[in-house]
Amino acid sequence: MTDFDLIIVRHAEAVDSSYVTSDSERQLTPRGERDASGVGRVRRMLNLPLPNLVFTSGFERAEQTLERVLEGQVVSVIRDISFSPEGSVESAWRLVCAEVANRPAEKNTAVWIFGHNPNIERLISFLTPDVGLVVKPYRKASLAWLKVSLKKELHPNVQLIAYIPRAVGNRDKTAQLDL
Repeated sequence: MTDFDLIIVRHAEAVDSSYVTSDSERQLTPRGERDASGVGRVRRMLNLPLPNLVFTSGFERAEQTLERVLEGQVVSVIRDISFSPEGSVESAWRLVCAEVANRPAEKNTAVWIFGHNPNIERLISFLTPDVGLVVKPYRKASLAWLKVSLKKELHPNVQLIAYIPRAVGNRDKTAQLDL
């Protein structure tokens, strides 16, 4: 049985898609940069475990969020399209399980995912429908901390430790719909 911390972060606010030629090139807005740095402060305040392994789509906004949250920590990053907005939740989860299983046994394994909606909500609901209901909507620059016990890959035991959504203001009502 493998136990690990799973921290899932949704990227912060990015520029509108009409400003770039490719969705993967969308960068954080100034507000997104501040919000991502705020998630980094939350990481430090909660003393969240630093990652042994990080997964991301490789999309610019996810990469920029990762950089601001982890604040220059040296980490192993796996970039895979499964973590993109249109990616496969099942493929993403199988990749996480395979990478965790292939790593040397460590006392405290922490896996971080920097991703996009709707896949974050789908992944959490896939892992545990009860927790999936609690974290909807999964706002930009939000963080969920889960404890995962892998007895079976497709039926893990998952416990929600913390969910820290970004505060919502009047301006956010439409901005949160953006992938």
